[in-house]
Amino acid sequence: MKQEVFSFDPDPESSGLKARTLAGVAITICGQAIRFSITLGGSILLARILDPEDFGLIKMVAVASAFVAVFRDGGLSAATIQKSAIEHKEVSTLFWINLALGFLLSLVAAALSPLVAWYYGNPDLLPISLALAGSFFVGAFGVQHTAILYRKMKFKQLAIVDIVTMVGALGTGVVFALSGAGYWSLVAMNLANPLMAAIIPWFLVRWHPSRPSSLRSVKESLKFGGGISLHGFISALGANFDTLIIGRMYGAQAAGIYDRAYQLLMMPLQRVLPVMTSVGLPAFSRLATMPEKHSRAVIQVLGLLGLGSSLLGSILYISSDWLVLTLYGKKWIEAVPIFQMFAITVFTMPTGTFANLVITSLGKSNLLVVWGLVNSLVIMVAVAIGANWGPVGVAAGISLSSLFVRLPAVCWFIARAGGAPAGAIYRVVFSLFAVYLMSVVFLWWFRRSFLEGIHGVAGMVIIAGLALLIHGCIVLLNPIGRHYLGISLKYLVGKIKQFSGSS
Repeated sequence: MKQEVFSFDPDPESSGLKARTLAGVAITICGQAIRFSITLGGSILLARILDPEDFGLIKMVAVASAFVAVFRDGGLSAATIQKSAIEHKEVSTLFWINLALGFLLSLVAAALSPLVAWYYGNPDLLPISLALAGSFFVGAFGVQHTAILYRKMKFKQLAIVDIVTMVGALGTGVVFALSGAGYWSLVAMNLANPLMAAIIPWFLVRWHPSRPSSLRSVKESLKFGGGISLHGFISALGANFDTLIIGRMYGAQAAGIYDRAYQLLMMPLQRVLPVMTSVGLPAFSRLATMPEKHSRAVIQVLGLLGLGSSLLGSILYISSDWLVLTLYGKKWIEAVPIFQMFAITVFTMPTGTFANLVITSLGKSNLLVVWGLVNSLVIMVAVAIGANWGPVGVAAGISLSSLFVRLPAVCWFIARAGGAPAGAIYRVVFSLFAVYLMSVVFLWWFRRSFLEGIHGVAGMVIIAGLALLIHGCIVLLNPIGRHYLGISLKYLVGKIKQFSGSS
């Protein structure tokens, strides 16, 4: 009987949507900052202990698994978060569907293992693929419990899940690597991650599933989740097509170097983008019935995203060689030009992720599928052309297509979904793109003119300081920038006063 009174909505005694969202941003940012430090430390250790080929083998298997992994939750976690009202029996039914999907996907992944080894022409991939196949079933146990935490906007608990999972998984990988396990240390790390991510939410959510009810009760969620899964599969095809081609054409060594360059770039983005998705999806879903507020929020977030992306992207592009060699060492020098090419995508990638969020919040899963198809086709064409010039050519193709094809397209799709007027979207995005270009040109000129004899950390600090100065001036000179800076400072001061009063 107690299960029937469990509330799947934010606690009634908690503050309003805006306050919860701001608090969620603050908590999630703190959690992601901690997780970034842990991830960076673990990645540096593993990169210095293991060889590029070890990373390449795991990445080649992970690419094949990615096509299966998109169906892991069937899009049903997003359905649980997005629905305006949901009951215990619906969530219970979704839980058992997720479990069945996880078991089925583990069998499919195991059955495809010989095909993976045959495609790449490397028999070492067979046992790796078989070992990782079980992660789908294990991970399915925590899908709905994690979705409930998102729906209830329990960002503190979500941060705990992320941090503990990351520490456990990376710790497992480092211990195995130090013991001489080679690429099996990365296998162990990839198995520990879904195991811990599935177990911990059960201790934080006081909800347990009951027997499943009729599929009719979740028909709407299944339809919505099907669209999300189809979009995920199409997106996975585009996102992993590069490694499929590089691994087959150039081998595990090249795939490993390419992957480490990409993952180093993604480290800061993987800490920022989940903040936007985890906090933004519940908030924008609640605003979906208020078009004017929803539209205004979309433009505001696009502006903030563009400014932050311009800042980070310009720093990473100019400091690429210093960053790679300082963190990973000279054996990874071939990753430098790949990393620099990928740094261009830092400006466009957050906007693409935000487009997924906006379209999902409005319940337009069919449009999400179309956007995923367009995005993946553009990437695949870019990869096919760039592959003639090796991994660097692939990275260049992806980056240039993201600027000149996918960025205009993503703005159109946001407008098509009803997120905001097209004119307003194009104005804010392309005005900040101009800021990004000017920042990169100025920093490149400054480095060539004044930093010829400076290397490593010192050079990165100078470039980061200059980039912050440039973007800070833009914020202060812009009325909208000053407005949001004032809001952020007021919120920060209020939290400090609240903390001081409670202590």
